[in-house]
Amino acid sequence: MRKKCPVIENELNIGNEKLGYLLWHVRNIWKQKMLSELKEYNLTHIQLRILYTLQELAKEKEEINQKQIAASAGLNIMMTSQLVRKLQVQKLLEIKPSGSDSRANVINLTQSGEKIISQALEKVNKVTLKFFAVSEADRKNLDRILNKLIRINS
Repeated sequence: MRKKCPVIENELNIGNEKLGYLLWHVRNIWKQKMLSELKEYNLTHIQLRILYTLQELAKEKEEINQKQIAASAGLNIMMTSQLVRKLQVQKLLEIKPSGSDSRANVINLTQSGEKIISQALEKVNKVTLKFFAVSEADRKNLDRILNKLIRINS
C-alpha cells in the first residue's frame, strides 16, 4: 500500500490524492525508468532529445545552431548550451564555426552520435509503450488533457 502524501491545502483533490502530487509522482517513476534504460549510453532523456532533435533538423537544414535545437526541442537556450557541451565532450556531436555567419557555430552529429540515437530510441520506445500500457482510449484522453494543460499554461 502506498503512503499518503502530506497535504498541500490549496492543491486540487482527486479522490484521496492531490493532482499535482500524482503528476509529479508519475513523472518521477517515468524519469527513473528512462534513466535506467539510458544508463548504458551515459545519457539522460533530455540529452537524447537534443541528439534526436539535431538528427531531425539535419534532414532539412545544413547548418544547425543551439538556438534552433533549443526551440525545436522545447528547451531553454542555457540548458541546451550546457548539454551540447557535455555531448561534445562525449564525442556524440561536434561544434564548428559556421561557414555563413562568423558569429555562429554549427552543430553536427558524429557517427557515434548517430549510432547511439538509433539504439537508445529503440529502448526508450519499448519502455514508453510498456509504461503507458493503458487502453488506446485512455492514452488518447491523457494525450488530449496533457496537451491542453501545456497550451493553456505556456
